[in-house]
Amino acid sequence: MVVVVTLRDGSTVAENVLALTRMRLEDLSKNNYIVFFDLVQKCKDSRYQLGITPLGDSREILINLRFIDEQEEVHDDIRKIVLNSVEQSKLSITLVNPLSSKEFTQIHST
Repeated sequence: MVVVVTLRDGSTVAENVLALTRMRLEDLSKNNYIVFFDLVQKCKDSRYQLGITPLGDSREILINLRFIDEQEEVHDDIRKIVLNSVEQSKLSITLVNPLSSKEFTQIHST
């Protein structure tokens, strides 16, 4: 049985996809912020050009982590999770709880 959760924007995703994506996002934000920034920008604008960073090629890293495919497309569920998981202020991006307040309350009250 697939458990579906509601994100802050009202969209829904499978809970297991959310958990795996969040784990990878948190790791990426801590260990390779430039690639994390590139992913967020790619989710906001599909035409965003990924580049080479001091820690490697953003495109290759994001493909290996399964955030994007070979054509640099972001899967809809990944895009929803990323965009609901971040708050951006200029060049600073902060990870936030992607769940709707109703969903978060339901999960933590059981």
